[in-house]
Amino acid sequence: MKRGNDFVAKHDYPRAILEFRNAIQVMPKDAEPIYRLGLVYTQMGDYRTAFGLFRKAADVNPKHADAQLMIAKFQSGAHDPEVLKSARERVEGVLAAQPGNSDALRTLALLDMRLGKKDAAEQDLQTAVDKAPQDLSADVDLANLKLKQGDAAGAEAVLKNMVEKSPKSSDAVLTLAMFYTKRGRTAEAEPLVRRALELNPKSPAALALSAGYALRRGNFAEADQDYRTISQLPGQGYKTVHAEFLLQHGKADEAISELRQLLRQNPDDRSVRAMLVTTYAQSGHLQDAQKVLDEALKRNPKDSDALLQRATFFLNSGQLSQTEADLHSVLTFNPQSAEAHYGLARVAALRGDALVQRQELNDALRLNPALLAARIDLSTILRAKSASEAQQVLNDAPARQKQDLAYVIEQNWVWMALGKTAEVRSALDARLASSPTADLLYQDALLRSSQKDFEGARASLNKVLEQQPENMNAVDLLARTYAAQGNPAKAMQVITERAAARPQSPYLGSLVAVWEANAHHLDKSRDAFLKVIAANPDYLPARLAVADIDMTLGLLDEARGQMQAVLAKHPTDNDAILRLAEIDSKAGNRPAALQNFRKVVDAQPNNEPALAGMAYVLALDDTDQALKYAQKAVELAPDDPNAQDTLGWVYYRRNLYDSALSYFKSAVAKQPTAERRYHLALAYSKMGNRELASENLKAALQLDPKLPMPEKIQN
Repeated sequence: MKRGNDFVAKHDYPRAILEFRNAIQVMPKDAEPIYRLGLVYTQMGDYRTAFGLFRKAADVNPKHADAQLMIAKFQSGAHDPEVLKSARERVEGVLAAQPGNSDALRTLALLDMRLGKKDAAEQDLQTAVDKAPQDLSADVDLANLKLKQGDAAGAEAVLKNMVEKSPKSSDAVLTLAMFYTKRGRTAEAEPLVRRALELNPKSPAALALSAGYALRRGNFAEADQDYRTISQLPGQGYKTVHAEFLLQHGKADEAISELRQLLRQNPDDRSVRAMLVTTYAQSGHLQDAQKVLDEALKRNPKDSDALLQRATFFLNSGQLSQTEADLHSVLTFNPQSAEAHYGLARVAALRGDALVQRQELNDALRLNPALLAARIDLSTILRAKSASEAQQVLNDAPARQKQDLAYVIEQNWVWMALGKTAEVRSALDARLASSPTADLLYQDALLRSSQKDFEGARASLNKVLEQQPENMNAVDLLARTYAAQGNPAKAMQVITERAAARPQSPYLGSLVAVWEANAHHLDKSRDAFLKVIAANPDYLPARLAVADIDMTLGLLDEARGQMQAVLAKHPTDNDAILRLAEIDSKAGNRPAALQNFRKVVDAQPNNEPALAGMAYVLALDDTDQALKYAQKAVELAPDDPNAQDTLGWVYYRRNLYDSALSYFKSAVAKQPTAERRYHLALAYSKMGNRELASENLKAALQLDPKLPMPEKIQN
């Protein structure tokens, strides 16, 4: 129990969980370790598990007041009046045994508020104030209740009374000072802050408030001294406060110097080290940051925090194997590390392995439901196929996260996928007034555009582009508002003018190329991409796009040259290797094509285009192996016409024309390219349906008069 409490104090929740579980095994009939374990899960944001543990503690000992109160607090969030009444009865049971329990009275007040009994709630809090005058939290709750009722004068009176009954309480005086500060009553607040510091010169909250007033007066030196004093107070949480203050005011070098000194004084202080590494990285001193981590790992190879930070450096520099090695080491030393699983999910995403990414994200959230980044990533990959599954992932988030801006943005995307436009509109209206961020404005524009409010959409998009002039999605949607009104010339003009205003932008230049390609102007699209490459030689998407166009135009040597230029600088870039394999396949160089397809599959076992490409090449002489790869491609992407056409081709080569025909028809229905029409014609020919064979062959040749036809169709 003691070790568990010590780990909680250090915020080391996984180890605290292990200790409390051990305590439960030793004394299963004692409610306290069960209750303590529930508190840990509450701190981690896993409220479902916590609630179950509090119930279990109350079952073991119905007189465990703290467990009963925690159950009631959880139930206070319910909408069902019967649940709220049940929670109220639970609290009344605690008060029957402990009439002066201030926490119970405050919980009772909360429940009365939820039940609409405002007068009863106020009376509950007044009782708490009267019965436990030393518990200032009851006074604060009563003041807050009056504020919610619009009674600022009543709230002020409660806080003044609190100061009068506790004149030597720095916290009481400071609370009244903060009340005045929030209302701009500086003249009344400042003397109270000074008084709070006289009562407790080491009050971090009073010092911080004092520093804020000093900054408003333009006295940086005084504020600097206040924060320096805070940083010298006992307690791990205060050491870096002054360094943070320096960073906020653009004094990164001074902050680094201070953090280095703190780390020299205590080399094992992980919070100081983490801040120093982050500050080094943000200041561009990446080698210094890596050196700090390497030194930490020399002292302790099992330092999971250092391994996690180093893994992040490796990940950001594209060193995926090194990233994986560090993350797996973290899990060896700390199997409960949600952050390590999240890191592995990011590695899987970069490798194109959606299945592994999803599993790692699920593991991360299982271990830490409060890891919002993992929840949003999981929702993002789910909503492409099942918006309802994505919604469930968001529903399971801790309540306090549901007001986070990142959560709101993802929730809006899910609602859009579910067609819940009214909910999106309401969420945007609630947020845009106070937080007109580019993401929210873009969602507003997208919603307005879908509802034919093109003028409103353009107004929001122009605001996005004021914040982010190179936002390709915003420019694209702006153009599409004109195209939707039957003015494609204006749409193209919008894009070209935006790109011309920022000739070095690879994003806007690429957008011009994409629109030209969509208009079937492949030559113009190619020229636009080449212009992007000339201005930004290392912008890989443009080189990949040019290679795709060159393959479509039959310019295989030119396409190969683009990919060789990419691979000269990025020899492990799987997108470029895949393109090279496809070029070799089209050129008839089967050994080279197979070799490159295998490279991609080895690096990304679930890369569907690589699996399909390998199956297509193997189908000529090894249909057993080809079938294995083609079936896996279809399993990974059952609706992808390329995967369907490839599996159809393998069945065709195995003389299973019935099965081949089914997949060819499905592929053509989704995307009728010349090659797929030709394959369908072959299958119809083998099935004896010469009329449909001839019809599809003609369609194929209309799409591509130069279509290579290695196998003749019977007349």
